[in-house]
Order: sequence, then C-alpha cells, then structure tokens
Amino acid sequence: MSRVGDASTRPAPQPTPTTRPTPTARPAPTPQPTPTARPTPPAPQQTGHSSASEFLQSAFTVANNVANGIQVPSGLAGLNPTTAPGLSLGLNRLNGVGSLAAIPLSGITAAQHISAAVANPNQSTIAQATGSTINVPRNIAAGAGALFGAANARTYRDAFRAAEGAFRTAAPAASQRALSAASHAAARSSLDAVTSGIRSGATQLVNSNGVRAAESAISSAVRSSSDDAIRTIMGTGTRAAARAELRTAAAGAARAATSAAAHSGASALGRAAARFAPGVNVAVAAMDVGIFAATMANPESSTTARVTSGITALGSIAAATNIPVLSQAGAAVSVVSSFVGGLFG
Repeated sequence: MSRVGDASTRPAPQPTPTTRPTPTARPAPTPQPTPTARPTPPAPQQTGHSSASEFLQSAFTVANNVANGIQVPSGLAGLNPTTAPGLSLGLNRLNGVGSLAAIPLSGITAAQHISAAVANPNQSTIAQATGSTINVPRNIAAGAGALFGAANARTYRDAFRAAEGAFRTAAPAASQRALSAASHAAARSSLDAVTSGIRSGATQLVNSNGVRAAESAISSAVRSSSDDAIRTIMGTGTRAAARAELRTAAAGAARAATSAAAHSGASALGRAAARFAPGVNVAVAAMDVGIFAATMANPESSTTARVTSGITALGSIAAATNIPVLSQAGAAVSVVSSFVGGLFG
C-alpha cells in the first residue's frame, strides 16, 4: 500500500521479446556430375601393309581358283569322236594356261602357310603347310602334262585335217558321218603310231605297219558309221563300186594322216609328250593322294575340303590308268573337284 506523497512506483515495463527469425535452410548444394571418362579413341587402322596383304591374299585366292577352273582335262585331244579336233586343241591350250598359272600361285600359298606354321606350330597349321607344299610339285607336273596334252592335241588335229581332205577327195559323195568317222579313226591311229615310234626310238616314226593299221581302222570306222548299206554310205551306185572307193579313200587318208602326225609329233615337245605323259599322270595322282592325306590330318579342314580332295585323288588315279574313256573321265572329275574345293573348301 503506498503512502500519500510517495511516488508511485510502477513496475517497469518488460520489453517485448523479439521473435528471432527462423533461419532459412540453405539449399542443398547441387551435386556436381561425376565426370565420365572420355572414351579411348580407337587405334588408327593400319591401311598400309595389312590392307595390302589382305588384298593380295584375296587376289591370290581368286586367281588360284580361276587357274584351277580353266584347267580343262588334258588328254581329251579330240580322242572323243564327238569332239571337234580344233575345239579340243583350244581346250588343251586353255588347260596349259591354267596349269602354268597355278604354279607360282601355289608357291605363294605354300610360302604363306609355311610361315604360319613356323609362327604358330600346331596340327592344323602344319597339316595345311604340308598340303600346300605338296601342291607345288603337283602343279609343276600338271603343267607339264598340260603341255604334253596340247602337243598331242595338235598332232591329232593335223592328222585329222589331212585325213579329212584326202578322204573327201577320193570319195566326194560319201556321207558326212562316214567322213567324220574316217578322219577320227585316221587321226587316232596315226597318233598311236607316232607315239609307239618315239618310245621305241625308231628313226622313222611311222612305218608301213603303222600306215596299214590306220588304213584298216578307217575302213572299219566307215562301215560302222551307219546301219545303211556301204553303197549308201559311200554314195555310189553299186556295192562293188563302194568297196573299191572305200579302199582307195582309206589308203589315201591313212598315208596323209600318218605323214601329218609324224611331222607334227617330231617336235621336242611332241617327243617329250610321247615319252613322259603317262609318268606325269602317275606323279600327279601320287601327289593328289598326299594332299588328301594332309587335308584329312588337318582338324580345321572343312567337310567340303575333305570330300573334294578325296574325289580329286580318285579322279587323278583314274586318269593315270591311261584307259581311253576312264582316263579322260577321271581327269575331268579331278579338275572339277579341285576347282570346287578351292572355291568352297
């Protein structure tokens, strides 16, 4: 209670407490993206040596396949009565081109495979190198055989043309079938006579026995060329006249054919063909068997390569028999199989 006259004491006003501002939350710092590693640039392509090597390898493969593809079986040489001698000569020359071209190509391939086998020796590379190495002398022998085949084809063609002209002159009315049969028989017999003469070392390649054999072969071929009567075949009025004309025509064609064959076969290549062609076929067959064995020993060789190399070997063996039909058929099978194997094997 306050007295009168006393100053009234009022309680001092309390200061109003100021509200502290609520501190605003600081924004969370934006996370910086983790820098990604820059991709390593690819190593520059070596366009020089490697590309050139790949191109050359591809070119060698294609060239080798082409060379194998144009190897027409040597030994046809017009021996098939339905084959024109000029066509046979052309095919045998083409065979020679393909066979000779295959020699350096096979050498390059063998060198590449040998290098691969030295760098990484294993069963596959060693077998591949072995087969490629055998293929080099094989192609050399095949090239020689192709040249011999072309030489025989030329001798056959020359004898055929000579016989054809002589027979046509002596029997102008004979049928075309009779003329063709006579000319083929004369050429075939003359080539056989020249080959026998060269192998025996005779000074005169075709003697009188050879001429008579050709004359007999011509007469038989003309009579067998048709089921018609001989006077119809020869185009004469009577049988007696036909027989007389056939004897004259056969004798003239035989002399002309054997003379032309002796002249053509007397060259160095012709003599070599007569002496060595059978041996060359045997050598090629033996090496084809070796290539087949190397292909089978390669665990990475394809089924196509194994099949075609086996067929090639069998064809070469058949060609080495020198049996007229079997030999040519075997050579044809061997060449086709070799080409297919090179292209797809």
